[in-house]
Amino acid sequence: ARAVYPVFLDGAKVCVDLGACGAKSFLSEETCDDCTAGVNAIAGLAVMRENVLEVIEYLKGDGYCAGSADPAYCQGAVEQTMPYALPVLAESLIVGAPQYCCNLSDAGLCC
Repeated sequence: ARAVYPVFLDGAKVCVDLGACGAKSFLSEETCDDCTAGVNAIAGLAVMRENVLEVIEYLKGDGYCAGSADPAYCQGAVEQTMPYALPVLAESLIVGAPQYCCNLSDAGLCC
C-alpha cells in the first residue's frame, strides 16, 4: 500500500478521477453520508480494471519489484496477488468508512 498510495491515491488525482473537484459548495455543511460516499467512491477506483492494471504495471517496475532481490519472482507475485488484494483493500475502505470519516474529518463526521 505504501508503494501505491503516493502515486494512485494522490488527493488531486482522486479529485479529478471522481469528478469531485469543486463539486461541493463552500456554503453547505459536509455530512456523514457525504464523507462515506466519498470513501466508497475511492474504493470503487481501487477496483476499476484499468486502475488495477496500472497498479500492477507500476509495482512490477520501479514502484516495487525493481528494488527486490528477485525482480522476476516479484513481478509474478504482483501479477498473481494484486487482482485479489485490491478488492480486499476496497472492501476494508467501505466497511471502515464511518470510522475513517470520524477520525480524519475536522468536523468529526460519523462520530
